[in-house]
Amino acid sequence: MSNGNKWDANGTDWRYTLFSCCHEKYGCADEWTSPYPPDRKEEFYADLASFANSMSTIIDKEITEGAVKNQVNWAIGSQSQIIHKNHLRNYILCKAAALKTGFITSNKLPANSVFEI
Repeated sequence: MSNGNKWDANGTDWRYTLFSCCHEKYGCADEWTSPYPPDRKEEFYADLASFANSMSTIIDKEITEGAVKNQVNWAIGSQSQIIHKNHLRNYILCKAAALKTGFITSNKLPANSVFEI
């Protein structure tokens, strides 16, 4: 059920869709040393821009390439501290969708985090 968040629009978990596509084309991100696959930065960012355009068309709201990159960064990055509720929500939902699709493994989950909300 959508809560008004564009990443849940039209009854679709767009994070799950995004990470499924990323995993299918680029494999698991656990071994990446950057927020993109080795030697495929331009291709990866072009795919994220394409995803943003497609999602924008489908849900009739602007989704930027930067917004899509942020979702990927939440999924594959690590956070030692999050102090805003919306950031915590995005972090959890991105990690969950990325884990579910195989885009990351539990190795990408933090060992220690502080959440002040």
